[in-house]
Amino acid sequence: MTGSDDAYRAYATPDDFADDYTNLVKRRYGNALNAGSDARKFANGLKSGGYAEDPAYVDKLVGAVDAVAR
Repeated sequence: MTGSDDAYRAYATPDDFADDYTNLVKRRYGNALNAGSDARKFANGLKSGGYAEDPAYVDKLVGAVDAVAR
C-alpha cells in the first residue's frame, strides 16, 4: 500500500515457510495468538501489530478463510 521495498524470502519447502511464519507470529504479533478458529481475531492481532498496511486487510483475510472453509 505504501510502496515499501520489503525483502521477501524463498523457502525450500512449504514446511520451512510454515515454521518461519509461526515463529514470526510468536515473536512479533502476540495479539494474534490464541485466536483459535476465530479468523477475525487472528487478523486483527496481526493488523494491530503492524503486519499489514492495507486498511481492508482484516476483511480480506477473513473473506479468504470463509471461502476456503465452505
